[in-house]
Amino acid sequence: QQALDIAEKLVQQEPGRADRQADLVISLSRMGDRGSLTRALEIVRRLEGEGRLTAQQSGWRGVIEQMLQEV
Repeated sequence: QQALDIAEKLVQQEPGRADRQADLVISLSRMGDRGSLTRALEIVRRLEGEGRLTAQQSGWRGVIEQMLQEV
């Protein structure tokens, strides 16, 4: 929870930074509940649509969608 709080504050301070958004996605995914995973997926879809995911992050959408199916 503490990491999530920190990530959310950093995104609020610098909302345009994709790396901060990515950190938030990781924290939300680690929470593992449906609401957090849904929020993480929304962020990933937006970043993907904007072309702001790195090659390493390009598979995140599929992973989070799979996690949502298992919750």
